[in-house]
Amino acid sequence: MLFISPRLLKVVGKGRLEGVKVTPVFAFKLMAVLVEFAVQLGILIKVASDDNVLYGSSSILSSAFYLAGLAGALLLHWFEHFNMANSSSSLLVFWLFSALFSIFPTRSWIQATSPDGLSSTLPVLKLVFTILAFLVFILENIPKPNYKTLARPNATTTTANANSASVPVQANPSPEPHSNYFMRLTFFWLVPLLRLGKSRPLRMDDLYNLNPKLLSYPLYLTTKAKLDADEAIAIEKQHTAAAVQKAKEAGDDSATRRLTPKINLAGTIFHTVGYTFMTAAIPRVFYIVFYYVRPILFSELVRFVTSYTEAYKRTSGKEPMTPWIGFGYLIAVVTASILSSLFDGQFQYINYNAGLKARSVFVTLVYRKSLRLSSTNKQEGMGSIVNHMSTDVDKVVAFFDIIHLLWSAFVEVIITIALLYNEVKYTIFGSLGVVVVMMLFVGICSPFVSKNQKASMKASDHRMKLITELVGAIKSIKLYGWEKYFVNKVSAARDEQLMYLRRFFWWITVVVTVINMIHPFVIYVTLSVYAGVAAPDAPLDIRRIFTTITLIGMLEDPIGQLTNSMSAIVTGQVAYTRLRNFLNSEEIDETNVIKNPDADASKIAFEVKNGTFGWYTPEAIDAVIEKKQKADEKKAKEEAKKAKRAKKSTPAATSTGVESSTTLDEKSNPTAASDDKKPDSASETLPATHDSMGPVMHDVNLQIR
Repeated sequence: MLFISPRLLKVVGKGRLEGVKVTPVFAFKLMAVLVEFAVQLGILIKVASDDNVLYGSSSILSSAFYLAGLAGALLLHWFEHFNMANSSSSLLVFWLFSALFSIFPTRSWIQATSPDGLSSTLPVLKLVFTILAFLVFILENIPKPNYKTLARPNATTTTANANSASVPVQANPSPEPHSNYFMRLTFFWLVPLLRLGKSRPLRMDDLYNLNPKLLSYPLYLTTKAKLDADEAIAIEKQHTAAAVQKAKEAGDDSATRRLTPKINLAGTIFHTVGYTFMTAAIPRVFYIVFYYVRPILFSELVRFVTSYTEAYKRTSGKEPMTPWIGFGYLIAVVTASILSSLFDGQFQYINYNAGLKARSVFVTLVYRKSLRLSSTNKQEGMGSIVNHMSTDVDKVVAFFDIIHLLWSAFVEVIITIALLYNEVKYTIFGSLGVVVVMMLFVGICSPFVSKNQKASMKASDHRMKLITELVGAIKSIKLYGWEKYFVNKVSAARDEQLMYLRRFFWWITVVVTVINMIHPFVIYVTLSVYAGVAAPDAPLDIRRIFTTITLIGMLEDPIGQLTNSMSAIVTGQVAYTRLRNFLNSEEIDETNVIKNPDADASKIAFEVKNGTFGWYTPEAIDAVIEKKQKADEKKAKEEAKKAKRAKKSTPAATSTGVESSTTLDEKSNPTAASDDKKPDSASETLPATHDSMGPVMHDVNLQIR
């Protein structure tokens, strides 16, 4: 009753739906609930009047709570039918657990009243109550015939008065948002489409429209709000920074402009799809629980079967287990298999939806960035942007899909090792040694995989840029007869990409082959070692062999997931870095242009004051200077190391007695040496770098009327 009351109060205030009729399913459901109430009332009266010790005060209290819950469920059934279009998830949970919790007292009462069994009144009433609870649960899963068209009068009026152009109307909306929890869990909402596909080939008009939660425009609005908020906070911090204040006081207004806010890509993605992505962990945990309880139940089922053998009777001197135990183990194994499959399907579906949302966000960000790129970054060409939007996004989304598989694989390995330790004790560490050696080999090979993957993607960018430029200038190429030259250029770029791809797949093949050899080696080592050190009271019997082989076989899935995820992790990390660098690259400075919306304020249409025009922006020039300085420092360190090694390799007498001609010339004419160094230092100054990177026009003033 406590569980149903909040839902009842919410449903009563909703108002009645138009077009709701009393269906045979609803009438039969109400009759079944009334019979349930009568049966539970009979159980309460019988328990209260019986002097049997088995039916004490706890039975009376539970029957009273059942009556209160049934009364609330009856009211909720009535208001749910006339006020809500969908089935009630609260009622579904209530009837399911009522039926499940009634199974155990039913069995106990039947065994307690033996040899009468079902001839007694109370076990029969309890069995009837359990069957009716399952029946009402099944009937509650049947939706109303016209649930898609049901609406309230006030809701219809409000929708009609609203701006209908802003609300997209779908021709064939998906029934998933209107389905209850158990229809979503079992994918029962797809049955009409599957039934239609069985009768005739499906057409595009038959397919459901996309779930409104997966549409790209709402995701874009959420992402844009997050980006705008982060950018505003970053700009505020930059404006208050001490370095910027000092630059402003010195008269350098470009310091604020050069501090471009960086996009927190991981935070933005998590803000948009984080809830959906984290929700996928719930069915994954349930899948692991039900999947790894099966070998335990299977082991107990084998123990039950062996209790009926003559060898068990001779060695233990005990009677065989009761048939109830075997039936219970069998039902538990089947139920665990079904539930693990259902939760695995839910995990795959939720994870796919999260990946779909992430793909939409990434493509939106890349498209948004491509419209705001500066002229310097646009020189990379459309080929690089196409690679970001297709290849890089695909690889990051693939990495996005395997994150849950990655942590769950480690959890599954730990659970399997614990179960194996329960069966074969310390011999599991022998098999762990095999796993550790092979995984160390895999770890040694991983850097080579990452290195070749990164080089392959860089070569792919170069090839795409060449092809894009070739297609753009195909007329000039054909006119001047440059086909052979450009064919050789593209072929060389393609050969370079194929070389890195061959190396990448060669290392991946080696790693996958080693990992696939783990399974048979572990079985062989584990059983061989345990057969040699097994204690007399725990021999290597059939039950232990089957359970050990099953558990080791279950290790194959998580290890396979780790194998498949390795390449996705490497490529996803590289692609994520490329996307982050692209999204944080330099943009057009909007503060350079001041727009005057008042047309009467001035007759000047376009005006430039103290403008500087060049091929590269100041940010790009600063980046080149910084890169050149780092290269010079690296070169100086390498030369110092070479000089140090050469000094060690030269005999001491020769090094002290003889000097190079270059050193002597420098010592004899220090002015000339300093003069030689002056042009190099001058070339590193900002104005020289400005001019060396293309023609630059300074202090341009222009007016267009």
